[in-house]
Amino acid sequence: MSGSEKRRKEIIQEIDKSGKKAFLVEGEDDVACYRMILNRQFGIGFENKFKLLITHTGGKKILTDILEKEINWLGVIDRDEWSDDVIEKKEKELANLHVLQRFCLESYLIVPDQLWKLLSEDQQKKINGGFEEFKNRICKKKTEWLRHGVMWSVINPLWNGLRSIGFKEYLLKIDNIQDDNVIQEKLKEWHSFLDAGKIFSDFQDKLNQADKMTEFEQLTIRIHGKQFFEQHVCDVLNHFLGQKESGKRKSELFRNMNPPADLQLLFAKISI
Repeated sequence: MSGSEKRRKEIIQEIDKSGKKAFLVEGEDDVACYRMILNRQFGIGFENKFKLLITHTGGKKILTDILEKEINWLGVIDRDEWSDDVIEKKEKELANLHVLQRFCLESYLIVPDQLWKLLSEDQQKKINGGFEEFKNRICKKKTEWLRHGVMWSVINPLWNGLRSIGFKEYLLKIDNIQDDNVIQEKLKEWHSFLDAGKIFSDFQDKLNQADKMTEFEQLTIRIHGKQFFEQHVCDVLNHFLGQKESGKRKSELFRNMNPPADLQLLFAKISI
């Protein structure tokens, strides 16, 4: 039984007990964050009101596989490295899928002016230099993280590409490895696919495109919001406000956040 089928059956058992339909998110941490956002949008008790069970799948592929079979369920996934064309195609294929307009959920917590509004007045007063100093600290490493995000968008798709040309199962089949020519041809195909010059050129092209984006687009689409928040933004907040573990800091910010305007389409799907 595949991972997606196993998880689908587990969720069905949960639903059978509750009588609700599933609202699928990728990770366990996402469950709490989306619950806080939806509480702000619809009020506490929205899960009973809409007969909704928020649960995680453990990843994007498992989530989309489940939605293919459960057309009455709803799912939301991070944009990640997907292009607008890929997102449009996926949402056409799966009417019950919603793709975030930002790189990931944490991308709502890394835009300086938006993040500033999530701080209390007392917290803002603790920051010497006010908003400008706050913004400078957050954006200080933006260039480094932009390179990281662009590389993420170049490297991650390589795995799916390799899988599509038989990596690694093809050469682990007993019949295929009896012929040295077959082995060598397949190895050459994999080697050609991982052309270092082409990959680096792709990275440079995408980095040039990212450099031309607005700061808002860079932060919300190109930078890996989760890693940027956990490894940099949280440190900035801790520097000004005192030490707090990133998970607790994230929960606090999501509790303070008004429902994002770019989630209105998702809210509409939930309330149908």
